Amino acid sequence: MSVREFVDSNLFVNVHDTSAGEKQVAAAGLLERLWSSGTGCVSLQVLQEFYVVTTRKLALPPTEVTAQSQRLAT
Repeated sequence: MSVREFVDSNLFVNVHDTSAGEKQVAAAGLLERLWSSGTGCVSLQVLQEFYVVTTRKLALPPTEVTAQSQRLAT
């Protein structure tokens, strides 16, 4: 039985924040490991937080963030 690891919205935000520097690299690596191993999981609340922060703070297009959220939810 594999252990599931919940991912916080800050991790997703750091991946998309081009000013995050090393945090961006570390977050991308961690997400890649979790998703390739199938152990990462995300809640609806985290996806909502990700959407709000990336569209408001990072000013990413809502359609892009929606598409990313849908990929993460599957």
